[in-house]
Amino acid sequence: MEKIKAFVITVMVIIAVILIYSLSKSWLYFEKGVELNEEPQTTETLVKESPKDTLSENSRVVWTQYLYYPTDLVREAGGFGPEEVMNHAKNITFVNLNNGKVKKLFDKKVYILDYFSGEFTKKIKKNDEVIKETLDIGNRMVIFAMKIDTNKDGFLNNKDLIQVFLYHPQDEKLDEVLPEGYFFERLLLNTRKNLLVSIIKKQPDPKSKKEDESKPAIYTYDVVTKKGTIIQGE
Repeated sequence: MEKIKAFVITVMVIIAVILIYSLSKSWLYFEKGVELNEEPQTTETLVKESPKDTLSENSRVVWTQYLYYPTDLVREAGGFGPEEVMNHAKNITFVNLNNGKVKKLFDKKVYILDYFSGEFTKKIKKNDEVIKETLDIGNRMVIFAMKIDTNKDGFLNNKDLIQVFLYHPQDEKLDEVLPEGYFFERLLLNTRKNLLVSIIKKQPDPKSKKEDESKPAIYTYDVVTKKGTIIQGE
């Protein structure tokens, strides 16, 4: 009986260690981010690990004809989209189910902060009132990511300024939305069809003394014409 009890305790300890190790690896990526200048691995330092089956675990079909799956997905509460869950990843792969084409969206290192479909309606509760919030920019994936190490710490992570990208799988094109030098602050919903509106802010120039450069502005982007307009506030 004592042997069975000891065996059960040993198995439980092993399972707990595996879970703690897996979670700590995920959150280490979230906290640390993507290192820009990684040292090349040698045969002595290379640690072999079984590959994570992201295709089986995290793949989803959207708009009936496209499958996508993220690389190294880490999720947490929050986010800008319909599920109020923030999806962190190192890349996203799209598969066209009609012709079999496979496309990895980013060809360089990137830290994806969140992503979601460009068509959704969500309900939120404010002051005991249920309010609907919508976004309708068609069959496009909205991606919030960091490609620039804005704080110069050698990593791409949630401490850097946010860029916005749109992927249209029909055209197989990934477009950067914001004007050069500006970064994302907040997404505004309930806009007309095919219009993406957000609050943006210019990266402050440490050498400049102009206060207006760091003030937030409204940015409207028509996803069909791919034209954006900056509207300065008072």
